Amino acid sequence: MSPHIRELVEMDFESRPEVRDGCLRVVEFIEANHRDQLRHLSYAALKRISGVEHEAVIALAQYLSGARMGVLEMKFEFICGNYISEVEPAVLRQARLEGRFYHPKEGRPVDDFESCIFMYFAPGHTVDGE
Repeated sequence: MSPHIRELVEMDFESRPEVRDGCLRVVEFIEANHRDQLRHLSYAALKRISGVEHEAVIALAQYLSGARMGVLEMKFEFICGNYISEVEPAVLRQARLEGRFYHPKEGRPVDDFESCIFMYFAPGHTVDGE
């Protein structure tokens, strides 16, 4: 990962040390681990890795997954019982607009589909090895 990433984090969060330090801990964690081990980072994992509270985790996740940084890529999965399937952001956007999501395997509408959609993160485009 480019040292430029660290410089941007330092500058952008100069006045918010908790978010800055949390971002830097996440960047260090990503750098220290093989890309294959980072394919599925949950919100809880980001909270644990960053060592910051809820509001700061949200800020750092948005920041590190933004187009400018590209350290993390936000992803979604549908979990229903033992069935798990990745959900493309465009499909989820459309489902939210229509208020209807169809089970990827069965093709039937899913009641309360939001309770079956989970967000997670993977290494983004600026992480080496892509």
